Amino acid sequence: YLTFKKKIEESGYILDYPNKEVRDSFSQIILLGTYNIDQTAESGIALDILMGFQDGDFDRAFAAMNRTLAAIPFNLYDEKESYYHSVLLTLLWACGLDVQAEERGSRGMADLVLKHKGNVWIMELKKAPPEVSLKQIKDRGYAEKYRSEGNVTLAGIEIDSGARNFKSYALEKTGQSITH
Repeated sequence: YLTFKKKIEESGYILDYPNKEVRDSFSQIILLGTYNIDQTAESGIALDILMGFQDGDFDRAFAAMNRTLAAIPFNLYDEKESYYHSVLLTLLWACGLDVQAEERGSRGMADLVLKHKGNVWIMELKKAPPEVSLKQIKDRGYAEKYRSEGNVTLAGIEIDSGARNFKSYALEKTGQSITH
């Protein structure tokens, strides 16, 4: 169930989801079907992610994200950062969260921006210690356009492609730094 978004003379049409509900449903189907994730496990993962963001318990959300990566068969992995970015984006969409990818600002693009219950989470994923991602978020001013939208949390997430998961994270919110 897709909608024609735009016609491009040279190459055809651009298709898009007609609304958030359809996008979230497609994301859930992709996670369950493509990655062979058990539906019972998926509902527990979704609950942990939702409650983690709702309660500000990033440990809980982070653990659920890694459970998702652990459930993906090894032959479907890709070493690129974009793979992890895409899986996380699809997972968050499947949870019904309001998340945007490659959110443009005046000095660059944040990997993911999630808005939930008056909070904004700006996430950057790298194959480097999470402090490197945090530095990029701050240096490029990704959070500036969200200051009036509520509490803003910066999240640097380290990818461990050898272990095929997220290794650690560092958070910064209203002047506090947290590393795990």
